[in-house]
Amino acid sequence: MPGCTLLKVLVTMNTKATSHALFSQYRLQGLTKFLPDLAEQAVLLQVVREKCLFALDVTSLSENIQNQIEKKLNGKFINLRKSLFTLSAEESVLVSQGKSLLSWVKSNCFCPTCGGELVLRGAGRAHKECGSCKSVQYPTISPVGIVLVTDIAHTNALLVRQPVHPPGMYTCIAGFVEVGESVEENIKREVAEEVGLEVVDIKYFGSQHWAFPASRLMIGCLATVSEHQFSLDRSELEDAAWFTPQEVRGALNRVSKSRESVFSESKELWVPPRGAIAHTLLKHWIATHHSDKL
Repeated sequence: MPGCTLLKVLVTMNTKATSHALFSQYRLQGLTKFLPDLAEQAVLLQVVREKCLFALDVTSLSENIQNQIEKKLNGKFINLRKSLFTLSAEESVLVSQGKSLLSWVKSNCFCPTCGGELVLRGAGRAHKECGSCKSVQYPTISPVGIVLVTDIAHTNALLVRQPVHPPGMYTCIAGFVEVGESVEENIKREVAEEVGLEVVDIKYFGSQHWAFPASRLMIGCLATVSEHQFSLDRSELEDAAWFTPQEVRGALNRVSKSRESVFSESKELWVPPRGAIAHTLLKHWIATHHSDKL
């Protein structure tokens, strides 16, 4: 069972010669000492070969008890965002999924129809049911357009950063799809609002679930612009810059080989880790338009 909280993830450092940590797993029965009602709190992540994998929110427990859990499972609670730099891509998906489901369970307690108490069904994967009117509520997800913007010749990529990003971190432009908008309209609007550029061409790339700050469906696109001079929206962004293929390639390699040091004070360019669609968009751009292998 993954030791997942809303803000932290319990990991065990890998003893093999690899660069990532391991997702801590433990039998539910072994944690009843700390969480007597864990059966009602756990959310189901997946079932593999008849083995059920659950996530638990332990943020209500005292620091002392959390320390006991760390000792019992021989693990360490780390920041949830930070865990994405230390876990494998497959485990990062589980972290994202667990965080979203736990957040939904915690924030949806009463029926929007009659105000009655909602009861969890199906270990969080299925739905919540109102004990009064029997209406059903399902986990929600919000669509977000995310786009890698390049010039027409694909000689540079435009990346942005927000104040909440780790030092040196730049990523792709992204924003919520508004009611009545198509994905293409969303991409054009976000690029215009955040950097003041007009999109020339848009291509759909792929999608991904993301849990920050809540459950999102990231709709990845590639777009080109004809102008290089941009105007930054300071209300949303801290900075934006054009980067060469060499700079992007170096950042991709850096974050893959040294995930932990991305959080240190560094003037080097960092990009989102493997498992994030922004990383995949950048890697695709390099592989498609710049022949050097990563």
